[in-house]
Amino acid sequence: MKEEVKVIELDKPAQGVMYAALKDLHDKRLAEGKATAPVDEVIGDLYTAPVRMRKVRAGEAR
Repeated sequence: MKEEVKVIELDKPAQGVMYAALKDLHDKRLAEGKATAPVDEVIGDLYTAPVRMRKVRAGEAR
């Protein structure tokens, strides 16, 4: 059986925004007494994902 997986590319600022949003969700679920394991797993995936370098030309939109 194959599992569908989505891949997104994040630069450093976008990665910071994603981390902040996930941390807020973690804190909200913790305050509500709900499980935080799924959110913790995604946070871990965010920081253990492989890094790929990409050339950016001067003046190119990111």
